[in-house]
Amino acid sequence: MGEINKREVLAFIPARGGSKGLPRKNVLPLGGRPLVTYGVEAAKAVETIDRIIVSTDDEEIAEAAIEAGAEVPFLRPDHLGGDHVHLQEVLFHLIDTLTENEAYFPDIYVTILPTFPFIGSETIDAVVSKCIHGSFSAFNVAPWRLDLNTLFVQERDNLVPLMESEGGLMPEVDPEGIFLGQSAVSAVHTLPKGCRPQDDRKTFVDYVNQLTARGVIDTSQQCYVVEDPIALIDVDVAEDLALARAILARGFWKPVTQMEASETDHGD
Repeated sequence: MGEINKREVLAFIPARGGSKGLPRKNVLPLGGRPLVTYGVEAAKAVETIDRIIVSTDDEEIAEAAIEAGAEVPFLRPDHLGGDHVHLQEVLFHLIDTLTENEAYFPDIYVTILPTFPFIGSETIDAVVSKCIHGSFSAFNVAPWRLDLNTLFVQERDNLVPLMESEGGLMPEVDPEGIFLGQSAVSAVHTLPKGCRPQDDRKTFVDYVNQLTARGVIDTSQQCYVVEDPIALIDVDVAEDLALARAILARGFWKPVTQMEASETDHGD
C-alpha cells in the first residue's frame, strides 16, 4: 500500500447495566475502581484512538465511564439493553446515532469489551494498527493450548479420538495453526449508514471493493495473537472477579503506559 493517511479511530466500549452471571459487574470494584474503567484507561493510552465512547443503558456506568475519561453522549435505549441483543446491533445504533446527531463518521471503530480488564493497550494498539495498515477488520485471538489427541467424540456407544473419528472433523491439522476467537478487541472500517452485511450482502461487498480500489485496504481480515493468559481473563461470574482481584493483589499485572504502547512493534 502507499502512504498511510491519518485515520479517524473511535473506541466503542459496550457496557450494559443488566448482567445475569455477575449482577452489576461493570461497576463492581476491581483494584479500587469500577471494572468498566479498565477498558477506558487502556484505550486512552493508544495514540491512534481519537475518541472513546461507552455505550450503556445505565446511569451509574455512564458516570464511572465519564469520570475515567470516556464520552457517554447518550444512553442506549431499553430495547438494546438485554442479554439477547447482539453486540453488532449496539454498534450499528452507535454508528447511526453519531451520524445523525453529529455528522460524525470515523474511518475505524474499535470495540473493546470491558469484561477483559487486563487486555491492555498494547493489544488494542496492535489490532487498530492492522486496520490502519490495510485490513478491513482485525481482532485478537488466543493460542490453541490443547493437544488434539486428547479430544474425543461420541460415536454410537463408544468414545473415539477426534482425529480418528468417522466424521474426520480435523484431519491432518497442525495445532500451531489453530487459534481461539477470544476477541476482547476487534476493529473494523466503518460501514455506511444503513449498511447491514447480514441483510444486504451486495452493498457490503461493493463497499469493501471501493475501499480496496482506493487503496484503503488490501486484505479482508487479520488477527493479533495474545499469548498472555492473564490478558484473556473474562470477568463473567463471581469466580472470575475473585481471580482478577487476586492477580492485582499479587502484582501479576500492571497497565501499559502510552509511551510503552507506542514503542510496541506490531509488524504489518
